[in-house]
Amino acid sequence: MSKKQRLSDGGAVTTTTTTTDAASTTRTDAQLDDHVHLTPVVSNTQDAVVTCAATAASSGVSSSATACESAAAMHDGGCSSTTSCGSHGEGTHGTAAAAASSASTALCRTITLNQDETRVFSMLLDVVRTAGLGTTLRAAGGWVRDKILGRQTQDIDIALDNITGAEFAESLVKYVTDHGLRKDVSQIGVVHANPDQSKHLETATMMLFGISLDFVNLRSEVYASDSRIPIGMKLGTPTEDALRRDLTINSMFYNVNTSTLEDLTGQGLADLEKGIIRTPLPPHVTFLDDPLRVLRSIRFASRYGFKIDEELMAAAQERDVQRALQTKISRERIGKEIGLILVGPNMSFGMRKFYELGLYDTILDLPRAATIEDKQYRLHGLTCLVQFDRYMKFLKRRDGEPTGRWEALACLLLPLHSSTFMEKGRPKPTSFHVVLSSLKFSNRDDSEVRRILDTAPLFSRLIHSHPDLAIPRCDTGLIMRKVGTLWKYSLIVALAADLSAGKTLVDSSDAPYTPEEQELINRYNAVVDIIENKLHLVGVWDLKPLVDGSEAAELLHKNRGPWLNQFLQNEIMWQLDNPTATVEDARLWTLQQHV
Repeated sequence: MSKKQRLSDGGAVTTTTTTTDAASTTRTDAQLDDHVHLTPVVSNTQDAVVTCAATAASSGVSSSATACESAAAMHDGGCSSTTSCGSHGEGTHGTAAAAASSASTALCRTITLNQDETRVFSMLLDVVRTAGLGTTLRAAGGWVRDKILGRQTQDIDIALDNITGAEFAESLVKYVTDHGLRKDVSQIGVVHANPDQSKHLETATMMLFGISLDFVNLRSEVYASDSRIPIGMKLGTPTEDALRRDLTINSMFYNVNTSTLEDLTGQGLADLEKGIIRTPLPPHVTFLDDPLRVLRSIRFASRYGFKIDEELMAAAQERDVQRALQTKISRERIGKEIGLILVGPNMSFGMRKFYELGLYDTILDLPRAATIEDKQYRLHGLTCLVQFDRYMKFLKRRDGEPTGRWEALACLLLPLHSSTFMEKGRPKPTSFHVVLSSLKFSNRDDSEVRRILDTAPLFSRLIHSHPDLAIPRCDTGLIMRKVGTLWKYSLIVALAADLSAGKTLVDSSDAPYTPEEQELINRYNAVVDIIENKLHLVGVWDLKPLVDGSEAAELLHKNRGPWLNQFLQNEIMWQLDNPTATVEDARLWTLQQHV
């Protein structure tokens, strides 16, 4: 089928609406627990089911409004118990390679609206009716995609066909005021055009019944040759708006007025079912218009385990596309995409794709004057990340759904741990530049990543220097004081580095462990148990000297001075070796010192 034929308007199937009570679940962020285990937290909400067709007429997939591919109900934000659907969520698939080789992704043939979503849509339609706007409301993009995949989301973009977002917001304000509903609506904000802040398109934002809403008109955009900011915008048709979006799986609409699913590119549902990442227009054109879409393509492939279209991969490697990515995209936007990949279910897949596409140095932009001893730092960092991802999947299958941006970034930067660059005449860690300048992460991100980088090698040397695991309390305690509450994260990075030693960049990040690898994992878990239950070092980072500096100076008849810092450090080491020591014991020890 030609590109022109594929881009013709897809069919739209009008559907019926029914309401029922059903339970769904949501998952909070997992936290590290005993022995580096993770535990999910589940809560219940009430849903209403809105049945809709999940295919365009041109997709070749059945357009039955009630059928589902399978009878398996998702436990993680999927279809309610009254609805049968397939699944393909972040926490349920294996590697990207495995997902790409599968024939298709089972889609939910119903869109499940919870009660708040039903109330939101009903109110918005009432605004259109009472104000006489004649507007067709369309839920757009990610909300539609996730609903078809049986996933819950609290953000909805509403596309308007004959009015701007700010104009619609004015009518909405009047409606809620007239009906005494201001308590159910948050402050309505209008983000006006501001090219300096990449806000060229006017958008109205608000919270309604706990759901975040963005209102913007359907649009067709024109870009300057040296910027990703649109320099021109006109009111567009639904098809023009769909075609200008980044990916086919994000180009579908849910027509709120008619309860109709619209796949106007004719590709969205088919690509979602087959698990393909593809652009609505030729990828070279799409990427030159907005190079950020290269990163977004990798992120969505990583998130869902989808296969990337070969034409898209080829376009992403074109020199003009990569140059545009380097010159037109802010480091903040690059950092945001990388941050999302690093907490996703296939983090190593995403970063490997950047390496394969020749974009690794664009993503992790190093200072030019950095001293780099490990010339293979890219491959070594990626291999460490693969092993970290592999272990995270092992924990996920066993205990929940872990995430770890700091640990993932530490894995990538571990080969650069000793690398420095000069800034204002002073050496600084290269990791400092990558985290704060290349990715524009926060100062806390930099601090936590460096704590892990500083201590993971220390943990590894400690474990390997004591084959019997008789690790000294003092040595271990000093590392624990340096890393603090991140000690388990640091141990996992140390384990990932040990697992990656001598390995090449393997294809799969969830291959079964060999007996030798499992023995290494067991040793690390044994160390966690020793730290917690034998050495009792959890919380040691809060340990204070039993004899403080003032008392020590008085006991030793010395003036306070540089000697005191070393004395207090020695006292902490003595306390680590003597965990039951009292204040009197510490005073006697102090008197015995000859500083």
